[in-house]
Amino acid sequence: MSPAGVRRIVGVLKEFLREMPEPLCSDSLYQMLMDALNVQISGDADGNARLMLGILDCLPAVNQVSAALLILTYSLTFDSRGRGHREIGG
Repeated sequence: MSPAGVRRIVGVLKEFLREMPEPLCSDSLYQMLMDALNVQISGDADGNARLMLGILDCLPAVNQVSAALLILTYSLTFDSRGRGHREIGG
């Protein structure tokens, strides 16, 4: 995907987040996510994923769906180095 395409997607996502009637997650849940990032164990990808998913499971159902769609969009848009894919899903 071109840099301009990535910027458009990011712009739409930012606008979506700004227009939400309430934050995607509370301040305390956000702090829990940040704390979990700081305690991740090297070599335990499954355990780290379970920790993060357990925290995200505390979100209201509609926010869980929104977070899942944001994560999916990110994973389809960017590769593991944070660079845009040439094609969505590619």
